[in-house]
Amino acid sequence: MFEDYTRFRFGEDAPEELFADQLLEPDATLNAELRHHYLSNSLRVSAGITPRLAKLIESVVENLKFGVRLESFIFADSHPNAFCAPAPNAEYAYIMISSELVNLMNDGELQFIIGHELGHFMFEHYRHPPHSTQQDLSKLLALKLSRASEISADRIGGLATPRIEDGISALIKLASGLPSSELSLNVGDLLQQVRDLDSLGPTERSLSATHPPLPLRAKALLRFQNSEHFCAFRENGSSAAFSHRELDSHVAKDIEGHHSPQLDSMGDSAIKKFVLWTAILLFAADRHISKQERQALENIAGADRVGEIMKVLPTMSIGKLELRVQEAADAILALPSIFRQTALAEVSQLVELSSSENPKLETFIRSSLEEKHG
Repeated sequence: MFEDYTRFRFGEDAPEELFADQLLEPDATLNAELRHHYLSNSLRVSAGITPRLAKLIESVVENLKFGVRLESFIFADSHPNAFCAPAPNAEYAYIMISSELVNLMNDGELQFIIGHELGHFMFEHYRHPPHSTQQDLSKLLALKLSRASEISADRIGGLATPRIEDGISALIKLASGLPSSELSLNVGDLLQQVRDLDSLGPTERSLSATHPPLPLRAKALLRFQNSEHFCAFRENGSSAAFSHRELDSHVAKDIEGHHSPQLDSMGDSAIKKFVLWTAILLFAADRHISKQERQALENIAGADRVGEIMKVLPTMSIGKLELRVQEAADAILALPSIFRQTALAEVSQLVELSSSENPKLETFIRSSLEEKHG
Protein backbone atom coordinates (compact mmCIF):
# COMPACT_ATOMS: atom_id res chain seq x y z
CA MET A 1 0.00 0.00 0.00
CA PHE A 2 2.86 2.37 0.80
CA GLU A 3 5.28 1.14 -1.88
CA ASP A 4 5.67 4.66 -3.30
CA TYR A 5 7.31 5.71 -0.03
CA THR A 6 10.00 3.03 0.04
CA ARG A 7 12.21 5.38 -1.99
CA PHE A 8 12.40 7.67 1.06
CA ARG A 9 13.40 4.92 3.46
CA PHE A 10 16.84 5.23 5.03
CA GLY A 11 19.10 2.51 3.65
CA GLU A 12 20.21 1.40 7.12
CA ASP A 13 16.56 0.78 8.03
CA ALA A 14 16.66 -2.77 6.64
CA PRO A 15 15.07 -5.24 9.07
CA GLU A 16 14.82 -8.00 6.46
CA GLU A 17 18.61 -8.06 6.16
CA LEU A 18 19.29 -8.11 9.89
CA PHE A 19 16.36 -10.00 11.41
CA ALA A 20 14.55 -11.75 8.57
CA ASP A 21 13.58 -14.70 10.76
CA GLN A 22 12.59 -12.60 13.80
CA LEU A 23 10.16 -10.03 12.38
CA LEU A 24 6.99 -9.79 14.42
CA GLU A 25 3.34 -9.87 13.50
CA PRO A 26 0.95 -7.41 15.20
CA ASP A 27 -0.38 -8.75 18.48
CA ALA A 28 -4.13 -8.46 17.95
CA THR A 29 -4.97 -9.03 21.63
CA LEU A 30 -2.42 -6.53 22.92
CA ASN A 31 -3.39 -3.86 20.40
CA ALA A 32 -7.10 -4.33 21.15
CA GLU A 33 -6.34 -3.87 24.84
CA LEU A 34 -4.34 -0.74 24.02
CA ARG A 35 -7.25 0.74 22.10
CA HIS A 36 -9.60 -0.11 24.97
CA HIS A 37 -7.24 1.70 27.34
CA TYR A 38 -7.15 4.87 25.26
CA LEU A 39 -10.90 4.88 24.67
CA SER A 40 -11.27 4.63 28.45
CA ASN A 41 -8.61 7.12 29.54
CA SER A 42 -8.00 9.55 26.65
CA LEU A 43 -9.87 11.89 24.36
CA ARG A 44 -10.49 10.79 20.79
CA VAL A 45 -9.74 13.51 18.24
CA SER A 46 -12.81 14.71 16.36
CA ALA A 47 -13.86 17.78 14.40
CA GLY A 48 -16.53 18.47 16.97
CA ILE A 49 -14.29 18.39 20.08
CA THR A 50 -10.73 19.10 18.87
CA PRO A 51 -11.20 20.96 15.56
CA ARG A 52 -7.59 22.18 15.22
CA LEU A 53 -6.08 18.73 15.70
CA ALA A 54 -8.67 17.05 13.53
CA LYS A 55 -7.90 19.47 10.70
CA LEU A 56 -4.11 19.00 11.07
CA ILE A 57 -4.38 15.21 11.07
CA GLU A 58 -6.66 15.33 8.04
CA SER A 59 -4.14 17.50 6.17
CA VAL A 60 -1.30 15.06 6.94
CA VAL A 61 -3.40 12.12 5.78
CA GLU A 62 -4.15 13.97 2.52
CA ASN A 63 -0.51 15.08 1.98
CA LEU A 64 0.77 11.55 2.44
CA LYS A 65 -2.17 9.86 0.71
CA PHE A 66 -2.42 7.71 3.82
CA GLY A 67 -5.09 5.30 2.65
CA VAL A 68 -5.57 3.51 5.96
CA ARG A 69 -8.21 4.26 8.56
CA LEU A 70 -6.70 6.35 11.35
CA GLU A 71 -7.97 6.86 14.88
CA SER A 72 -6.28 9.51 17.02
CA PHE A 73 -6.26 10.14 20.77
CA ILE A 74 -4.98 12.84 23.12
CA PHE A 75 -3.78 11.71 26.53
CA ALA A 76 -2.81 13.83 29.53
CA ASP A 77 0.93 13.86 30.06
CA SER A 78 3.46 16.50 31.09
CA HIS A 79 6.02 15.16 28.59
CA PRO A 80 5.86 15.87 24.83
CA ASN A 81 5.34 12.45 23.34
CA ALA A 82 3.51 10.59 20.59
CA PHE A 83 3.39 7.09 19.15
CA CYS A 84 1.55 5.11 16.54
CA ALA A 85 0.39 1.50 16.71
CA PRO A 86 -1.34 -0.90 14.35
CA ALA A 87 -4.87 -1.92 15.18
CA PRO A 88 -5.61 -5.66 15.41
CA ASN A 89 -4.30 -7.37 12.25
CA ALA A 90 -2.88 -3.97 11.13
CA GLU A 91 -6.18 -3.18 9.39
CA TYR A 92 -5.91 0.41 10.52
CA ALA A 93 -3.70 2.58 12.71
CA TYR A 94 -4.15 4.69 15.76
CA ILE A 95 -1.96 7.50 16.94
CA MET A 96 -1.58 8.77 20.50
CA ILE A 97 -0.45 12.34 21.23
CA SER A 98 0.30 13.79 24.65
CA SER A 99 -1.33 17.01 25.81
CA GLU A 100 2.06 18.63 26.37
CA LEU A 101 3.04 17.96 22.76
CA VAL A 102 -0.13 19.71 21.57
CA ASN A 103 0.55 22.67 23.85
CA LEU A 104 4.19 22.97 22.80
CA MET A 105 4.03 22.63 19.01
CA ASN A 106 2.63 24.93 16.35
CA ASP A 107 0.60 23.59 13.42
CA GLY A 108 3.54 22.79 11.14
CA GLU A 109 5.48 21.13 13.95
CA LEU A 110 2.51 18.97 14.86
CA GLN A 111 2.17 17.94 11.23
CA PHE A 112 5.78 16.83 11.30
CA ILE A 113 5.25 14.79 14.48
CA ILE A 114 2.07 13.20 13.14
CA GLY A 115 3.76 12.40 9.83
CA HIS A 116 6.73 10.94 11.70
CA GLU A 117 4.47 8.59 13.66
CA LEU A 118 2.57 7.55 10.54
CA GLY A 119 5.95 6.86 8.94
CA HIS A 120 6.61 4.22 11.60
CA PHE A 121 3.35 2.55 10.59
CA MET A 122 3.99 2.86 6.85
CA PHE A 123 7.41 1.21 7.16
CA GLU A 124 6.04 -1.44 9.56
CA HIS A 125 8.52 -0.60 12.28
CA TYR A 126 6.18 -2.32 14.73
CA ARG A 127 7.51 -5.60 13.31
CA HIS A 128 11.06 -4.97 14.50
CA PRO A 129 12.21 -7.37 17.23
CA PRO A 130 12.60 -5.49 20.54
CA HIS A 131 16.20 -4.88 21.47
CA SER A 132 15.41 -5.94 25.05
CA THR A 133 15.09 -9.54 23.85
CA GLN A 134 18.46 -9.58 22.07
CA GLN A 135 21.92 -10.38 23.38
CA ASP A 136 25.39 -8.96 22.65
CA LEU A 137 25.89 -8.07 18.99
CA SER A 138 22.27 -8.78 18.09
CA LYS A 139 21.18 -6.24 20.70
CA LEU A 140 23.53 -3.62 19.26
CA LEU A 141 22.19 -4.31 15.79
CA ALA A 142 18.60 -4.03 17.03
CA LEU A 143 19.46 -0.65 18.57
CA LYS A 144 21.13 0.43 15.33
CA LEU A 145 17.98 -0.57 13.45
CA SER A 146 15.87 1.40 15.92
CA ARG A 147 17.96 4.52 15.29
CA ALA A 148 17.75 4.02 11.53
CA SER A 149 13.97 3.71 11.72
CA GLU A 150 13.80 7.15 13.33
CA ILE A 151 15.57 8.66 10.31
CA SER A 152 13.08 7.00 7.96
CA ALA A 153 10.14 8.26 10.03
CA ASP A 154 11.63 11.78 10.18
CA ARG A 155 11.66 11.85 6.38
CA ILE A 156 7.94 11.05 6.22
CA GLY A 157 7.39 13.76 8.82
CA GLY A 158 9.30 16.15 6.56
CA LEU A 159 6.98 15.30 3.68
CA ALA A 160 3.89 15.81 5.86
CA THR A 161 4.62 19.41 6.84
CA PRO A 162 4.66 22.37 4.43
CA ARG A 163 8.12 23.48 5.59
CA ILE A 164 11.03 21.25 6.53
CA GLU A 165 12.00 23.95 9.04
CA ASP A 166 8.94 22.95 11.06
CA GLY A 167 10.44 19.52 11.49
CA ILE A 168 13.73 20.99 12.69
CA SER A 169 12.01 23.35 15.13
CA ALA A 170 9.90 20.42 16.40
CA LEU A 171 13.10 18.51 17.17
CA ILE A 172 14.56 21.57 18.91
CA LYS A 173 11.45 21.84 21.08
CA LEU A 174 11.63 18.14 21.94
CA ALA A 175 15.26 18.62 23.01
CA SER A 176 14.70 21.81 24.99
CA GLY A 177 11.07 21.82 26.05
CA LEU A 178 10.96 25.54 25.18
CA PRO A 179 8.00 27.26 23.49
CA SER A 180 8.22 29.24 20.24
CA SER A 181 8.50 32.54 22.14
CA GLU A 182 11.89 31.46 23.50
CA LEU A 183 13.36 30.09 20.27
CA SER A 184 14.83 31.27 16.99
CA LEU A 185 15.96 28.82 14.31
CA ASN A 186 19.66 29.45 13.73
CA VAL A 187 21.03 26.65 11.57
CA GLY A 188 24.64 27.72 12.07
CA ASP A 189 24.42 27.43 15.85
CA LEU A 190 22.64 24.09 15.54
CA LEU A 191 25.32 22.66 13.27
CA GLN A 192 28.00 23.92 15.66
CA GLN A 193 26.33 21.87 18.39
CA VAL A 194 26.55 18.85 16.07
CA ARG A 195 30.27 19.49 15.50
CA ASP A 196 30.88 19.79 19.24
CA LEU A 197 29.00 16.53 19.78
CA ASP A 198 31.06 14.80 17.09
CA SER A 199 34.30 15.98 18.69
CA LEU A 200 33.45 14.14 21.90
CA GLY A 201 33.03 10.80 20.16
CA PRO A 202 30.72 7.93 21.16
CA THR A 203 29.96 6.87 24.70
CA GLU A 204 28.52 3.75 26.30
CA ARG A 205 25.20 5.56 26.66
CA SER A 206 25.09 6.59 23.00
CA LEU A 207 25.78 3.00 21.97
CA SER A 208 22.64 1.85 23.80
CA ALA A 209 20.42 4.71 22.56
CA THR A 210 17.22 3.87 20.65
CA HIS A 211 17.14 7.28 18.93
CA PRO A 212 19.90 9.32 17.28
CA PRO A 213 20.72 12.59 19.08
CA LEU A 214 18.17 15.25 18.20
CA PRO A 215 20.78 17.65 16.71
CA LEU A 216 21.94 14.89 14.35
CA ARG A 217 18.35 14.20 13.33
CA ALA A 218 17.94 17.90 12.55
CA LYS A 219 21.07 17.81 10.40
CA ALA A 220 19.72 14.74 8.60
CA LEU A 221 16.51 16.65 7.83
CA LEU A 222 18.52 19.55 6.41
CA ARG A 223 20.23 17.09 4.08
CA PHE A 224 16.92 15.45 3.20
CA GLN A 225 15.36 18.67 1.92
CA ASN A 226 18.16 18.86 -0.67
CA SER A 227 17.78 15.28 -1.88
CA GLU A 228 16.43 14.11 -5.22
CA HIS A 229 13.34 12.34 -3.90
CA PHE A 230 12.31 15.19 -1.63
CA CYS A 231 12.63 17.76 -4.43
CA ALA A 232 10.62 15.52 -6.76
CA PHE A 233 7.90 15.05 -4.13
CA ARG A 234 7.59 18.79 -3.54
CA GLU A 235 7.54 19.55 -7.30
CA ASN A 236 8.77 23.05 -6.56
CA GLY A 237 11.44 23.19 -9.22
CA SER A 238 14.31 22.98 -6.72
CA SER A 239 17.44 21.21 -7.88
CA ALA A 240 18.71 18.37 -5.72
CA ALA A 241 22.16 18.49 -4.15
CA PHE A 242 22.19 14.78 -3.29
CA SER A 243 21.09 11.56 -4.91
CA HIS A 244 19.30 9.22 -2.52
CA ARG A 245 22.43 7.05 -2.25
CA GLU A 246 24.59 10.08 -1.44
CA LEU A 247 22.06 11.25 1.14
CA ASP A 248 22.04 7.89 2.89
CA SER A 249 25.83 7.73 2.84
CA HIS A 250 26.17 11.13 4.53
CA VAL A 251 23.51 10.40 7.13
CA ALA A 252 24.87 6.92 7.92
CA LYS A 253 28.31 8.41 8.51
CA ASP A 254 26.87 11.07 10.81
CA ILE A 255 24.63 8.76 12.80
CA GLU A 256 26.58 5.54 13.15
CA GLY A 257 29.95 7.25 13.46
CA HIS A 258 28.61 8.71 16.69
CA HIS A 259 26.82 5.64 17.99
CA SER A 260 28.55 2.38 17.13
CA PRO A 261 32.14 2.46 15.85
CA GLN A 262 32.81 -1.03 17.21
CA LEU A 263 29.62 -2.62 15.92
CA ASP A 264 31.00 -3.84 12.61
CA SER A 265 34.23 -5.04 14.19
CA MET A 266 32.29 -7.33 16.54
CA GLY A 267 30.51 -9.03 13.64
CA ASP A 268 33.72 -9.12 11.64
CA SER A 269 35.47 -10.91 14.49
CA ALA A 270 32.95 -13.77 14.46
CA ILE A 271 33.13 -14.11 10.69
CA LYS A 272 36.94 -13.91 10.69
CA LYS A 273 37.21 -16.81 13.15
CA PHE A 274 34.85 -18.94 11.06
CA VAL A 275 36.66 -18.13 7.82
CA LEU A 276 40.05 -18.93 9.36
CA TRP A 277 39.09 -22.41 10.57
CA THR A 278 37.12 -23.11 7.41
CA ALA A 279 40.18 -22.23 5.33
CA ILE A 280 42.43 -24.43 7.45
CA LEU A 281 40.01 -27.35 7.14
CA LEU A 282 39.79 -26.98 3.36
CA PHE A 283 43.48 -26.36 2.77
CA ALA A 284 44.74 -29.06 5.15
CA ALA A 285 42.39 -31.79 3.87
CA ASP A 286 45.16 -33.21 1.68
CA ARG A 287 47.74 -32.63 4.46
CA HIS A 288 49.61 -30.16 2.29
CA ILE A 289 49.18 -26.40 2.37
CA SER A 290 50.46 -24.71 -0.76
CA LYS A 291 52.26 -21.39 -0.82
CA GLN A 292 49.13 -19.73 -2.22
CA GLU A 293 46.99 -21.24 0.54
CA ARG A 294 49.49 -20.16 3.22
CA GLN A 295 49.32 -16.60 1.88
CA ALA A 296 45.52 -16.70 1.98
CA LEU A 297 45.62 -17.79 5.62
CA GLU A 298 48.02 -14.98 6.48
CA ASN A 299 45.72 -12.50 4.77
CA ILE A 300 42.95 -13.68 7.08
CA ALA A 301 44.76 -13.91 10.42
CA GLY A 302 48.27 -12.52 10.01
CA ALA A 303 51.60 -14.30 9.69
CA ASP A 304 52.20 -14.70 13.44
CA ARG A 305 48.83 -16.33 14.14
CA VAL A 306 49.15 -18.64 11.13
CA GLY A 307 52.66 -19.59 12.25
CA GLU A 308 51.31 -20.64 15.65
CA ILE A 309 48.58 -22.74 14.05
CA MET A 310 51.02 -24.42 11.66
CA LYS A 311 53.04 -25.69 14.62
CA VAL A 312 50.09 -27.61 16.07
CA LEU A 313 48.30 -28.44 12.82
CA PRO A 314 50.03 -31.83 12.38
CA THR A 315 48.49 -32.95 15.68
CA MET A 316 44.95 -31.96 14.70
CA SER A 317 42.73 -34.49 12.96
CA ILE A 318 40.09 -33.57 10.40
CA GLY A 319 37.50 -34.27 13.10
CA LYS A 320 39.11 -31.69 15.43
CA LEU A 321 39.20 -29.12 12.63
CA GLU A 322 35.54 -29.77 11.87
CA LEU A 323 34.75 -29.18 15.54
CA ARG A 324 36.54 -25.80 15.41
CA VAL A 325 34.55 -24.87 12.29
CA GLN A 326 31.26 -25.87 13.92
CA GLU A 327 32.04 -23.86 17.07
CA ALA A 328 32.78 -20.79 14.97
CA ALA A 329 29.65 -21.40 12.89
CA ASP A 330 27.50 -21.65 16.04
CA ALA A 331 28.71 -18.20 17.08
CA ILE A 332 27.57 -16.82 13.72
CA LEU A 333 24.21 -18.60 13.95
CA ALA A 334 23.56 -16.65 17.16
CA LEU A 335 23.79 -13.41 15.15
CA PRO A 336 21.32 -11.87 12.68
CA SER A 337 21.03 -13.63 9.33
CA ILE A 338 23.08 -11.05 7.42
CA PHE A 339 26.26 -12.41 9.05
CA ARG A 340 25.42 -15.94 7.97
CA GLN A 341 25.00 -14.70 4.41
CA THR A 342 28.37 -12.96 4.55
CA ALA A 343 30.05 -16.08 5.91
CA LEU A 344 28.57 -18.26 3.14
CA ALA A 345 29.92 -15.84 0.54
CA GLU A 346 33.37 -16.15 2.12
CA VAL A 347 33.12 -19.95 1.93
CA SER A 348 32.57 -19.79 -1.83
CA GLN A 349 35.77 -17.78 -2.26
CA LEU A 350 37.76 -20.20 -0.09
CA VAL A 351 36.59 -23.18 -2.12
CA GLU A 352 37.94 -21.52 -5.24
CA LEU A 353 41.30 -20.96 -3.53
CA SER A 354 41.67 -24.52 -2.32
CA SER A 355 44.13 -26.61 -4.34
CA SER A 356 42.12 -29.80 -3.78
CA GLU A 357 38.46 -30.63 -4.29
CA ASN A 358 36.55 -32.16 -1.40
CA PRO A 359 32.76 -32.03 -1.91
CA LYS A 360 32.13 -33.79 1.41
CA LEU A 361 33.96 -31.10 3.39
CA GLU A 362 32.30 -28.33 1.40
CA THR A 363 28.90 -29.80 2.24
CA PHE A 364 29.84 -30.00 5.92
CA ILE A 365 30.99 -26.39 6.01
CA ARG A 366 27.83 -25.06 4.38
CA SER A 367 25.60 -27.23 6.57
CA SER A 368 27.40 -25.91 9.69
CA LEU A 369 25.75 -22.55 8.96
CA GLU A 370 22.26 -23.98 8.69
CA GLU A 371 19.78 -23.29 11.46
CA LYS A 372 19.44 -26.21 13.87
CA HIS A 373 15.90 -27.13 14.84
CA GLY A 374 14.68 -29.48 17.49
